[in-house]
Amino acid sequence: MLEIRSYQPDWGEAIEALQRRYITTNPRGSKFVFNNRELQFDRPIDPGGPQQGADGRTWEEREAVLSGVPRVGVAVIVEKEGQVLLLRRHNVHGTGTWSTPGGHLDWGESPEDCAVREAYEETGVRIGEVRFLAITNDVFEAEGKHYVTLWMQGRYLSGEPSVQAAHEMSEVGWFPWEALPQPLFLPLQHLLEGQCDPPGSDLLRGKS
Repeated sequence: MLEIRSYQPDWGEAIEALQRRYITTNPRGSKFVFNNRELQFDRPIDPGGPQQGADGRTWEEREAVLSGVPRVGVAVIVEKEGQVLLLRRHNVHGTGTWSTPGGHLDWGESPEDCAVREAYEETGVRIGEVRFLAITNDVFEAEGKHYVTLWMQGRYLSGEPSVQAAHEMSEVGWFPWEALPQPLFLPLQHLLEGQCDPPGSDLLRGKS
């Protein structure tokens, strides 16, 4: 079981701090600063907009260029009757590992809203009363990816979990903390090992 802490961050201040360190944003897209080198990423907010930037590169090509830039992810712990909701990742980094619902933080989105959206989009489960748990720093060396993961916890409201995003997951279900499937997704592994901020010693209790 996970214990919800009473501390609630100022998300505006927290996201601004992350952006100052890794990402600066503008209405047209994003400008990433990495190793003192600026990379302009002018992807429009409108998903129906042009599929190429002014330089002719596709968004997939631009994302490949930016693969070494840290990104912000959101993951959410959802429990029901002492079990935690997990999904098996597929066709994405960490393929074959088990993780909680989660994904990229969208433009202008709060971490709480992101957690609610990702839980429903991936598993069909609706959650509420989302609270902050911790932050993990997750470097996927083999895939060349680096994420700062914002860990949230949400209260289960309704829905039976099912595979809603077959392009990125293959299985989903409820699992007891003492018998989690293996292997675990790196950010979840870090969280359970206490490699997080705030430290996990007083954050987790009764876990395997």
